Amino acid sequence: MILFSWNCRGISQASVVRHLRAIVQEFNPECIFLTETKVGVPKMQDIVNSLGFLHSEIVPAVNRSGGLCLCWRAGIDIEITVANESHISALVFSDPAETPWLLTCVYTSPYKHLQFHLWDSLAQTSVAHAGP
Repeated sequence: MILFSWNCRGISQASVVRHLRAIVQEFNPECIFLTETKVGVPKMQDIVNSLGFLHSEIVPAVNRSGGLCLCWRAGIDIEITVANESHISALVFSDPAETPWLLTCVYTSPYKHLQFHLWDSLAQTSVAHAGP
């Protein structure tokens, strides 16, 4: 699977979307993780659709800060297990399909005093999943 991750530092500008579209056309990733989208769900969903991705999990920005998006193409079997302001975790079912693996895409606060939320959530996620 080709997975592309990008801190887009705001995706509402047309130039950012054009750049992302060019990357998608050149590398044809099956899955994209975007951080600091700085937009709400409706705007992000429009962008996901325009890029040709059928599935997505969107964590909206709060006061034009943060925002995450994991999107994937048809034919990729992903089941979201956790989605919050610091990370999105999902089970990915691939060959063999009966043995899913855990994908965790992370973006956290630069402030140390807020990072403990991420570590606590990641610990809970790892305990809940026994596989790779």
